[in-house]
Amino acid sequence: MSREHPQSSGTPRLSILYSFPGIFGSPGVGWTAWNQVNELVESGHDVHLITTSVAKPVAGLASLRTTLTLAGRRVPHRLLGHLRSYSWHDWQTSHHVGRLSPDVIHVWPGSGLRTMTAAEVAGVPVVRECPNTHTEQAYEVVGREYAALGLTPSPGGSHTRDERRLAIERKEWDRATGLLVPSAPVAESFLARGIPADRLLRHRYGSTIQRTPRRSASDRPFTAVFLGRCEPRKGLHYALRAWRSAMSDIDGRFLIYGTFDPEYRAALSEDLEQPGVELRGFTDDPLSALEDGDVLLLPTVEEGSALVTYEAQAMGCVPLVSTAAGALLENDVHGLLHEPGDVNALASQIHRLATDPAELARLREAGIARADLSWRAASDALVAAYRKVLASPAESQPLTPDSISVAICTRDRPESLRVALQSIRENCEPLMEVIVVDSGSTTPEPEAVALAAGARYVRSDIPGLSIARNLALHTSDRPIIVYTDDDCCATPGWSEVLLRHFARPEVDVVTGYMRHHGHESVETSTSVYTRTAEGLDAGHGAIMAFRRERTIRLGGFDPTLGAGRRLAGAEDLDMFCRHLAAGGHIVHDPSCSVVHINTREGEDYAKLLLGYGLGLGALANKWVRLAPNTGRQIASIVLRRAVRQVVRPGTLDKRRGRRALLRGILSGWASAARMRLVGPIFLDARPPKPVVLARADDLA
Repeated sequence: MSREHPQSSGTPRLSILYSFPGIFGSPGVGWTAWNQVNELVESGHDVHLITTSVAKPVAGLASLRTTLTLAGRRVPHRLLGHLRSYSWHDWQTSHHVGRLSPDVIHVWPGSGLRTMTAAEVAGVPVVRECPNTHTEQAYEVVGREYAALGLTPSPGGSHTRDERRLAIERKEWDRATGLLVPSAPVAESFLARGIPADRLLRHRYGSTIQRTPRRSASDRPFTAVFLGRCEPRKGLHYALRAWRSAMSDIDGRFLIYGTFDPEYRAALSEDLEQPGVELRGFTDDPLSALEDGDVLLLPTVEEGSALVTYEAQAMGCVPLVSTAAGALLENDVHGLLHEPGDVNALASQIHRLATDPAELARLREAGIARADLSWRAASDALVAAYRKVLASPAESQPLTPDSISVAICTRDRPESLRVALQSIRENCEPLMEVIVVDSGSTTPEPEAVALAAGARYVRSDIPGLSIARNLALHTSDRPIIVYTDDDCCATPGWSEVLLRHFARPEVDVVTGYMRHHGHESVETSTSVYTRTAEGLDAGHGAIMAFRRERTIRLGGFDPTLGAGRRLAGAEDLDMFCRHLAAGGHIVHDPSCSVVHINTREGEDYAKLLLGYGLGLGALANKWVRLAPNTGRQIASIVLRRAVRQVVRPGTLDKRRGRRALLRGILSGWASAARMRLVGPIFLDARPPKPVVLARADDLA
């Protein structure tokens, strides 16, 4: 039966860019992706599919592009490596966002950061598929299961802890407009790790059944089926123990379909030899396997929403599964649920259905009768999720002084901090929250100064200005965060300026004017910046304010840049450029100003400019890699300005400082060229060592 076209029912057709970094239509998640796209097309939506290669095509696509094919032949992911293949696919996909101008973008794990950047520039929402629980939870749960069995996860396994993969996924979760979660266990795992409920979009998966299920089981013994990868995560060891307990005096078969991890099979050797257990190996006809069973045993310890549980119900094979399986069923109506690892409960359920044909028939018929397990129903839920992100209102709550946090990052400068805090207390609205972030001070004095001034105090034992600024981002819960330095004094009028400019939803950042102590010159004109390369001129880290949530979604400050690190500058400019690249505007208003007290001279001045140069060189290298055309423009501006400074006349200190700046730029470029990028952030391969805080009795 054909589906009503969306436009015929008055519901507008959607244009969807669907990005899948695997083999589209292959078994596993490739089959999930195929069914999602096929149903979207059948529903009349325009789907632009970008995938690495295609195992099974979908008719009626608006467009199709493959990113890992050569002369029409598939290039294996292993040739480039998993992460490089996904990164290449992401890079290719990002170049089509602006040209296709879709309504919504749908991405899969590990391949969305560049696409999200392009989407932010184009103002297109991005939904990110979450086929499993929060990866941190998955690593922990599966790791515990391996340890309990005395086994070691195989290197490179999909659930073997991988910090690089986890870092990429964390950034994707932060930057996506919404996260597609297919089951309650998946949603709960993200909520438990601080993802707001309003960013979780519940949808579901489905099944495609093209045969009439068998309804009679009288011609053979009671039969249980396990269908899936034979590994600790799937809990086959629990199923075997439960089978032994339940079937000791009952005739029955336990058919195991799947490929074993060798060490796992060895650990289960005794249980696999018990009566009734049959190893059937991998099957490419799972529906026949389910049709041959009375019950499906899936005591998994971690899952997203196992497709086999959908197929089992439709085929009349009653699911006896753990609550972690993400099954779409009502307990004791369509199947039976047990807690992960509860062998006694599972054994009781097996025995109950093996000895009570009427109960088995009741549950079987309820599953077969369901109409909400199809991919068509799943597509309706997916489209509803798309429409939810498209309908999400912009950040529109009225801003008042208590919407603002002021963050001061400091390290071992208690006297400067005291003066800075006093100026804020005297010149800023009392409703503005003040946060002092201690970036690895060696004494407790900064904490005492902060608390005496009535500020919130948080400490990072790992030094680094960007690390401290990111800590402030996550410490505050207010929509606007203002950064200033511990050697700067606030002037009156901050809140009025900030609230006026942030009332415009397109403004992401407001910067002010830094006047050096003893200098009378003052800027008067306000400027608005919209192009990425203009971030170089948009302001200064001594006085800058951001929309906090948007800055978090962009990944925060790059921890490898800024004071306290070798690349000791440009972390502020990098953040400006990233907001502009994402489509935000920056307003520079000199009426929001600070007075800079600390002036460096001589060797200190040259050292300061060397650090700035190192950061600028790294910034230029980063942007050449992120966005080549924009990056070349940034690199040209940085180098041209530095050379002009070197040839200008000036004092000896000025000339030394300018030469140090140019040396730093060249050295920073070379250093950054050897650093990995994870999205728009350099991988922090060598973070600073923690700083030990001196105890009070050590200072006596």
